[in-house]
This record gives sequence, structure tokens and C-alpha cells, in this order.
Amino acid sequence: VVSEHETQERLSDAGIGVQKGCRLGVRVKIAESLTVGEGAIVGAHADLRGNLPDYAIAVGQPARPIRTR
Repeated sequence: VVSEHETQERLSDAGIGVQKGCRLGVRVKIAESLTVGEGAIVGAHADLRGNLPDYAIAVGQPARPIRTR
């Protein structure tokens, strides 16, 4: 089990910005130097290769926004 602090530290070291209120599913892959917008949701097993705007919902491989919330 990895703590939230350890997770944030690992993401930060890779240049990945995860904004407030984001939800990431299990086994999500995020390319380096990307930003996941505030309140965004990334589905399980998604492969995120581009920045995700605020409140977007993305799924798939590669992950694509399917709608906003």
C-alpha cells in the first residue's frame, strides 16, 4: 500500500501535475510532464498521453475525454 503523500511525491518527481479533486482509476498510466485538471476523472487502466482539462472524464488506451462533469 502506498500513501497519498508518496503517490503525490512520485507524480511530482515525474513532472505530472494532478490538480485538486482528481480521481484516478487503478493502473492508470500517465506520460511525463502532463497535467490532470481539477476535478477530472481518469478511468481504470487508461493510458493518458495528453493534458486533461478540468472536470473531464477520460477512458481508454490511449485515454480520450468522453465528456465533462
